[in-house]
Amino acid sequence: MVSKEFVDDVRYRLANMVRSNLLPQTKRWAH
Repeated sequence: MVSKEFVDDVRYRLANMVRSNLLPQTKRWAH
């Protein structure tokens, strides 16, 4: 069983990766 801290860390890193990869699209969608 993985710890909650580990899961939160992985999700945080994944979210940052996705955000940096999709930055151009998200900027367009924001408007």
